[in-house]
Amino acid sequence: MGTYLVMKNNLTRIFSRANTYLIMMIVPIAIFLFGAITEQITSNELRIGVLGQESDRRDCEEIFLNDNRIKVLQAEFDTVHTDEITGRYDRIVDYTKGKKQAEQEIEKIKADSMEKDTTKQAGMNQEERKLSMLITIYMVIATIYASKEIKDEQEGVKTRFEYAGQRKISYFMGYVGSTFLTVMLQIGIALGSLYLFDRACTIPFVKLMGLGVLISFISSCFAVIIVRITRKELSANITASAIAALSSVLGGTFVAISQMPYILQIFSGLSPVRWIVCLLQIIS
Repeated sequence: MGTYLVMKNNLTRIFSRANTYLIMMIVPIAIFLFGAITEQITSNELRIGVLGQESDRRDCEEIFLNDNRIKVLQAEFDTVHTDEITGRYDRIVDYTKGKKQAEQEIEKIKADSMEKDTTKQAGMNQEERKLSMLITIYMVIATIYASKEIKDEQEGVKTRFEYAGQRKISYFMGYVGSTFLTVMLQIGIALGSLYLFDRACTIPFVKLMGLGVLISFISSCFAVIIVRITRKELSANITASAIAALSSVLGGTFVAISQMPYILQIFSGLSPVRWIVCLLQIIS
């Protein structure tokens, strides 16, 4: 009964604030934006700009016809340097300097495109990256919710709860339960949005929700542990943010684990991000 009352009180307090609903809307949007940005970074597509006649572009396109990772476009003399800086073209083939030089550049592109493809395949795909971002964010958000226990203790709420004949474990479990339910609801909305609106998402809905439950559980347990260790609201939030960021890096969000130094590869096994990504790879 005590656990239920704590959960009910916490959930009422959380959902009486407008910022809770704001977070529910912001997280899916943030994931979509992050996915869109990293899609350009991690995409295997190589864009080639061709300077010369239209026939030169067609000849170059014919050379790469069987390689769907390469897209050949007609470049303009007036804007070619700006286009290179903004990333419109990855490489330039200039037929105006002679066909031989253009062919040499094409051979370099063939070699570099294969190396690029191999390197990027070693890292995360889009689904893995979005889930890694999700658990990183909610390791922090869950700690914000769980850290309210510290404030309750300082204000004597916990003491009055114990004077009423309730046990400490009931209060603790109430906070764990309310944190889990709050995080699960928001993660459910985020993953549901990904499933409905992200065409690149190929994970079955049931498996996606199962991952959501696991992410919620890991985030909630992490949050409660951090709160119990730090015993200060500000310290808990700062510590959670630092550990979540480190976990994201070690989990391979930004650098493929296979490309990390050996010692970091060992420590990456402690990262919740890597646990989720490995599980996703198993069930996919």
